[in-house]
Order: sequence, then C-alpha cells, then structure tokens
Amino acid sequence: MLPGVANYIWLFVYVIGTGFLISLIYSIVDWFSKDRVLKQVIGKRCVVFLGNDAYYGRLILPPRSKGGFEVMLDRRQVENPEALLAFLKENYEETGERKFLDEAVKLLEEFKRIGVVRQDLTLDDIEINPWAPPSLVSKKVYPSQLGDLHAILIFRHMLSESELRKKWAELKRLYAAGPLYRLKRKIYSALAYIKDKLTLTITPAVLPAASVSTPELKKALEEAEKQALAGAGKLYDPLLENGIGRLVTVRVVDVEGETKYYQGILKEYSDNYIYVLDVDYRLQMDTKITPDGEAPGYPKTRIKLHNFRVEGRHLEGSWRDGYLVLRNVHNALIKVEKVKNAEKEIAVGKVLKPQEELKIQLPEGDAFIEYEISLEADIIWPRKKAEVVGLGDYPADLLKAVISGYIL
Repeated sequence: MLPGVANYIWLFVYVIGTGFLISLIYSIVDWFSKDRVLKQVIGKRCVVFLGNDAYYGRLILPPRSKGGFEVMLDRRQVENPEALLAFLKENYEETGERKFLDEAVKLLEEFKRIGVVRQDLTLDDIEINPWAPPSLVSKKVYPSQLGDLHAILIFRHMLSESELRKKWAELKRLYAAGPLYRLKRKIYSALAYIKDKLTLTITPAVLPAASVSTPELKKALEEAEKQALAGAGKLYDPLLENGIGRLVTVRVVDVEGETKYYQGILKEYSDNYIYVLDVDYRLQMDTKITPDGEAPGYPKTRIKLHNFRVEGRHLEGSWRDGYLVLRNVHNALIKVEKVKNAEKEIAVGKVLKPQEELKIQLPEGDAFIEYEISLEADIIWPRKKAEVVGLGDYPADLLKAVISGYIL
C-alpha cells in the first residue's frame, strides 16, 4: 500500500474514531444533565399547570434543559388543526412538493377519526388565512418560566390498567422499602454527596482530560466534566433524603396563591423539583345554578384547560322554601367553599359526602358556587412553590420507641 494512501486511511479512521468517542461522551453527559425528577416522567401523560393555563400531553425532556421541558399535546388536544392543514396546503401549492400534500391528507383523516374536525371537511374547504389563530401541537416550558409553573400532575383516572398496575407496584416497592432498595439508595446518596463536593473543589485542569493528548478529545472531556459536575445541580439533600419512600407533608402555594398542605410518598427530589406520589389533589371548580338547574357549560375548572376538560357532574341544585339546596352527585367528597349571587356572598367551607345535601338561605335566581373536588395524582412540584415540612409517619426504627414512650 502506498504511504500516501495509508496516511489518508489513518486520517479517516482517526476522524471517525474521534467523532464516535466525542458523541459517546456527550451522550453520557446529556443523560446525566437531565433533571433527575423529570427523568422519572419522560414520555408519560401529564397535566402541566403553568400560570392560569393547563396543558395535557406527554412530557419531553431535552438534555441540558436546566429544569425546562416540553409537553407534546395529545392529538385530541391539538389547537387549531385547520391552521396546520392550511400551512401544508399552502406549501404544496407554492413548491409542488408532494410530501406536503401527503402529510395534509394523512393528518386530515386522523383529525376526522378522532373528532377534532368535522367529518365532511375536505382540503378544498381549507382556507389559507394569515389572520387565523396558529396551530399548536406542543407547549415548551423554558427555565425562565419555572416561576409560573405550579405543578406537573399525573392523575390516576387518566391511567390505563397496565399503567395503574405499574403505579401500585412502584408504590409498594417504594413505601417502607426493603433492605436492598435502602442499600441502593445509600450507595447513590454517597456518590451524590461526592459529586456535590467535586463540583465545589475540582477544576478541569486536574481531571483526566488534562492528560489526553488528542486536542479534540481533551476539549470534549473538559466540557463534559463541567457539564457532568455542574449541570445536574446539587444531588444530595440530607433533609429530603431521609424522607425518600416515606409519607411526607408538603406545604404548597397553589394556583390562586393560597397556601395548602398535602400528603404523599416522597419519591425523588432535585434542585428544581420534588416528586410526591399518591396525593389527594384538590382541584378548584366553579358552577352556576339557575332555577332550571345547572347552567350549560358548567362545571368549569378555575384554571383554563387547553382542549380537555374534567368530565362529569358534581353538584345538583334546586330551591325549596327560600333555601338553595345543593346535593353532592359526585362519587367522592366535595368541599363547598362559597355561594354567591348578585347581592351577597356566603362563605360555606362544608365538606359533602356523596348524596349529602346542604341548605343555604338564598333567594331563587342565579347562584354561583365555588367548590373543590379531590383527584388522586402523582405530582411534581417546583421547589420554589412547595416545601417538605416534615414526615407524615414514623420511620420503622423509631415507631417502637415512640409507642413505648421513649421519644416525646
């Protein structure tokens, strides 16, 4: 083989090999740079409470997103699908590229199948209108928006049977975990503690990257070291670590700015979030009762739901002898908070059992009811909005001493 050819072959192998190693390094770092709480729910269907809006879809987590994420909206939750069809139709007409038309045809049939457009709609009916609201198939939540994020919720009633079985198995494995799980968590905690110390004390100059002779690999390793050590944030918090797998009490600032307390099983935490399982979340609702019954379009959630809704009726109302009578027609507890009409507002604060009635002295007319329902959910709360204030039950190694009176 000629020397010149051999040099080109070695150069080719060098470039390919270096590229592969750098890609491998960054792939590993990318995984470790993802928020470890959000990693628990990648691809899961969830409801994101952001500001006064709620979005439903599957969570997507890009690497190095610093706590940010994206919600890929469920097909039934796509906003303004006709605008998407109009975009594809316009590009086909302008470029003649068949792929735009093929995608438009496929999407139109799918939108018809799931009922988000009318069944007799054709591409000829689609008008290209620059003033029409644009389509939306995902919602990006940037790190700068985390101050507006209230919660990421996975509601139990939205899970399939197989997802429910996995949830119960996970909860059983996590709560009062066995020795193997506790050992694994202790090893992880020790490594996390070491990582946190390295972040504070180690610089790239003293890490192995300094001894790598290949400039490209040295640069890649130095950048990877910075990202791997600092990108994941602080991994170890002793006051939260001893709550993993335990019932905890969480103080939360909710959507309306009220402070509320919840309980659940602490699964994980990160710099940005805490993840709590099996929470009875209280969702704020409004309804309007008229002399003819519940008004059309009610009940409504106080937070704006984007193209999905909470199904079912909760309260039934009628007037008897100058009293508004409210009956809980829901299959769970309801808390009636306020009742008001045009003249006055009455604070109630009453919890109703299923089929239980409540009488309120109010003249017949339009009445507005503020109430809460409870929905079981696994919840990720931003640490800026939620704080674990303490354990909700005693650890097994302390329970006997508490019962015996050795601990006050």
